[in-house]
Amino acid sequence: MVNVVFEGSTSVQAVVYLFKTEYMDLLDKQEWDVSWFENEGIELFFKAYQGFQGN
Repeated sequence: MVNVVFEGSTSVQAVVYLFKTEYMDLLDKQEWDVSWFENEGIELFFKAYQGFQGN
């Protein structure tokens, strides 16, 4: 968790994911859709992501 501070000093706690530069092409510029990710995206993510083996 990180503390995100917005203009005007409003802040929220957020979960973040870090991507190595060489994997930036796996990201897109669309706004995050939690519902879509929970229903479809997480499965696609696990099929494509190789980092859990310690890489």
